[in-house]
Amino acid sequence: MTGKHIFEKLCAGTITTAMMISAVTCVGAQTEADVLYNSEAESISVSVNTDKKVKTAVLTVEKDGVFYAIAEFGRNEDGVFAYTCALPEYCASGRYVAKITVGGETDEAEFDHVNKLGAAVAMETVNRATKETFAQTIKDVGEMLAVDYEEFEKYSKNLTDVYFVYKPDSDMTSAEFATLYGKALALAKIAECTDNESAEEMIYANAGKLGFDRTAFSALEESEKSEVIGRFLAMDYGIKPLTTQFEHWIALADINNNRDNSVAAYKEALLETYDELLGLDTSDYEKSADKSEVIREVMSSSYDSVAELREAFYDAVDKVGPKSSGSGGGGGGSSSGGGKKGSSVSMVNWGSEVMDTTPQKTPETVENVPFADVPADHWCSVPVASLYEKKIINGVDAKHFAPENKVTRAEFAKMVVLALFPDADVSSVAFEDVNSSQWYFDSVSKAAGLGLINGTGNGSFEPDSTVSRQDAAVIIYRALEKKGKVLSSTSAFTDNDQIASYARDAASALKGAGILSGMNDGSFAPNGELTRAQAAKMLYETLGIIS
Repeated sequence: MTGKHIFEKLCAGTITTAMMISAVTCVGAQTEADVLYNSEAESISVSVNTDKKVKTAVLTVEKDGVFYAIAEFGRNEDGVFAYTCALPEYCASGRYVAKITVGGETDEAEFDHVNKLGAAVAMETVNRATKETFAQTIKDVGEMLAVDYEEFEKYSKNLTDVYFVYKPDSDMTSAEFATLYGKALALAKIAECTDNESAEEMIYANAGKLGFDRTAFSALEESEKSEVIGRFLAMDYGIKPLTTQFEHWIALADINNNRDNSVAAYKEALLETYDELLGLDTSDYEKSADKSEVIREVMSSSYDSVAELREAFYDAVDKVGPKSSGSGGGGGGSSSGGGKKGSSVSMVNWGSEVMDTTPQKTPETVENVPFADVPADHWCSVPVASLYEKKIINGVDAKHFAPENKVTRAEFAKMVVLALFPDADVSSVAFEDVNSSQWYFDSVSKAAGLGLINGTGNGSFEPDSTVSRQDAAVIIYRALEKKGKVLSSTSAFTDNDQIASYARDAASALKGAGILSGMNDGSFAPNGELTRAQAAKMLYETLGIIS
C-alpha cells in the first residue's frame, strides 16, 4: 500500500507514517487533524481530535470547481472525528484539493490522484516509450498519470536523461512509474540550480523522496558538501540504487577531504568509518611490509568513484609489498596478484573479498566443510562445501567464507557462468560500463549472450551494484530454461504481491522446485540483497536439478 502527503501544513505539525501511508498532522490551538490519501484504495481518511464543543466536521474534495466528495461526520466512541470515503471511480487523474473544516477553521491542500483504470491504459504507452519519444508520450498520456506537463516541459531534458538512467527493463506499474518520475523530477530540479546554496536547499527538500539521509549530508563540512553538490549538478548518475550512489558520494567527499589530515585519520575513514560501503579486501593489506605507507600512497590522490578508490588501494598494496617471510627468498607466492583484484588471473570480486577460481591445492585442513564460519550445522554448509570442491566458489581466505557478505551483479553473473555454462562463448553484447580490461568481462558477456541478463537500461549493466534476491531468481530461472529444464510445480511466497511482476513467475517456480525456500516467516524478501550463503544454496540446488 502506498500513500502520499496531501496537506502542505498551514499550521505547525508533524508527519506520521503508518502502513506505508503518510499522514500530515495539523496542530491548531486545541485541534489535531490527520488526513491520509491512500493511492492504492483511492480513498481519503480523516481523523480529527479536538476539544472544541462541536458535533460535526466537514471534508470536501474538489477539482476545477467540481465537488467529488462532501461529507459531514461526527465523533466515534473515542470522541474523535473519523471518516473514510472512496473517491468515485470516474475521478480522472489530476490535481485535487482536500479541505477539512472544524469549528469554523478550514485547512486545505492539493494532492495528485491517479485513476488506476486510466493509469493502466496510459502505462501501456509509457512502458513502450523511448528516450526520443518520451516527451510526446508524456504530452499524450501524462494527465492520466497526474503528470503536470508544463512542469515536465520546464525540466524535460534533465528529467528525461535521469528517468532513462534508472528505468528498469521490465514493465512498470503506475505506482512504480510515479516513484521513478518523482525521483527524476527532483534530481532534474536540483540540476537546474545555479549555486550551491539553492542546490543544498533543494537536496534537503527532496531528501525524503530520493531516499537520502539528511543527517549524513548535514554532518559534512562545507567543502565536502560542495563536492557532493557538484556531482548532482554534473548529472553524473550511474550506480543503482540511487541511495547507494548518494552514500558513495558522501564517503568519497569525506575521504577526499581527509587527504590533508594524518595517516591515522585517513586510515580510520577508509577502513573503519566506510569499511562496509567500500568493501575493501584487506587480507593482503594486513600482510603489508608498511601499512602506513600503503595509506600514504592512497592519500596522494582524490577519487571520483568507489571503484577508482578500490583500485588505488589494491595498487598501493602491490607497490609496498608483503612482509619478508624470513626465508631469505622474498615473499614466496605473494606475487601472483598481490593486493590488486581483477588482474590477469580468473577471479570473482566479492566486493569485500575475492574468490580465486584458478586451480589450487585444497588446504590440508579441509574436510567436508572447509571454513570456520560455516560449521557442519550451518544451513548452507553442504552447498558451500560442494561448490568449493567444484572450484565454483572459494573463501575470503583459507579459513573463512563470510556467508553474510553481499554479492554484486558481476559476481553473480560469474558464479552462474562458472557453475552452469563454463564453455559458453563470449558474446558481442556490449554494456557501456563493462570493458575487456575488467575481471568480469568474459562472464558478463557470456551471460548476456545466453540471455540470462539484460542490463539495467541506458546501455548499462552496473556490475558493482548488489544483486537483489528477485533478480537472482530471474537469472537462475532463465539459466534453467536455457538448459531445457521445465519447472512444472509452483508455490507462492507470503509476500508474493511485493515481488516485481517480471520476477513473480521465476520466484514461484524456483520455490516449487525447492531451489528457493524463503525467509523464516515464509516471505521471499524480493528486494533484499543476495548474500554469499544464499547464492551458494541457489546454485547448489540448481545443479542438483540439472544433474
